[in-house]
Amino acid sequence: MDSFDDQHILLEELYEDSFYPDFLIDKIKYLLEDFINFVEQKPKNMADVGDKIYDLIQNANSLQYEFLDNDSEYDNIARECLIRNLEYIIQWFHLPINLEEALAEREWD
Repeated sequence: MDSFDDQHILLEELYEDSFYPDFLIDKIKYLLEDFINFVEQKPKNMADVGDKIYDLIQNANSLQYEFLDNDSEYDNIARECLIRNLEYIIQWFHLPINLEEALAEREWD
């Protein structure tokens, strides 16, 4: 399987909720798309995949003040939606990554 599921709508639940500004969801979607592009290149080292997940989470966390500035919040609902999408991507590509373990030592801010 070389390419991602074109039927899956990334972050659909957040786009459907007007509490979350679309332009900020787009930024998180871009992070997920970047991760998908990385995975589509078939990385050999799963540590690199873990590092990419770490970077994705850190970059998503860095948006929290932008959410606040736009009368929104990067809250547990948004984080859980991101995680569900990451899980879907990992499963789609059959990556031998335990997302819970990959996130265990990550700071969520």
